[in-house]
Amino acid sequence: MIEEFDGDINWSEIENRWQPEVELRQQMPRRIESRGEKRGCGGRASGCFLGGMMSFMFGLGLMLSFWGGLALLILPFGSDTTGTVTRHEISQSNSRRSGFNENYFLLFRFRPHGSAQNYSGEWPVSERIYLKRRDGEEIAVRYFAPLPGVRPMLPEGASPWFYVWFLGPLGLLMLGVSGVYLLAVLSPKRGKRLVRRGVVTPAIVTRRDPDKSEVTYLFRADGKTIEKSQKMNSNQLSAPPVGTILTTLHHPKCPQNAALYRFCDFIARAPN
Repeated sequence: MIEEFDGDINWSEIENRWQPEVELRQQMPRRIESRGEKRGCGGRASGCFLGGMMSFMFGLGLMLSFWGGLALLILPFGSDTTGTVTRHEISQSNSRRSGFNENYFLLFRFRPHGSAQNYSGEWPVSERIYLKRRDGEEIAVRYFAPLPGVRPMLPEGASPWFYVWFLGPLGLLMLGVSGVYLLAVLSPKRGKRLVRRGVVTPAIVTRRDPDKSEVTYLFRADGKTIEKSQKMNSNQLSAPPVGTILTTLHHPKCPQNAALYRFCDFIARAPN
């Protein structure tokens, strides 16, 4: 059930009743630490490993999305020329699901129209085309004119649809998953900056929505009353009742960038 504050707000009385946390009274920049963070090498190692994996996934997703988008551009906007087969290669793989597999590739060299520079490429082909084509033989090549050296393709018996319909969406999926994680990791940095350098002021809770785990509060900065809402996650304390006086931290140059100290992911270290 939503609760709302219907009384008069007397800021002088609020400031008299307000008791700021002792650790926030130290000189800025304050020393801070994570609230409830797993301590020790194990916690840091697991966090670094997961962060590294997600960063790698983000980079791989960018690359796959790029290849998919480039293949989609080559289809309608690609330029055709003649190249030369330079080498044959076979890549072997073995998996429990599909067993032993061989993948066939033709390596080729070509010169774009109006260019004095040769470019090389590699493209997967069927076994039939692999056996049909010989080293030194001419072969049709399609490339993207603005980036001729980036993923040129062989139109014969090969299609970029694998890149368009599989690698492109897979890259976007990886970008989405890793991006959500990285945003979640980066978002607490705002709270970290507020705890380290934020201006400390009293705030009063004026609205409480337990179903949404959200509170609305008022505080004053630069002679103005500012209203903010803040959500709490499942690891934080329950929403305080309306009329509760809490401590808020706001950016000295942008008061709208504010947060209730009680629900920040970081806390200031108590002075020695």
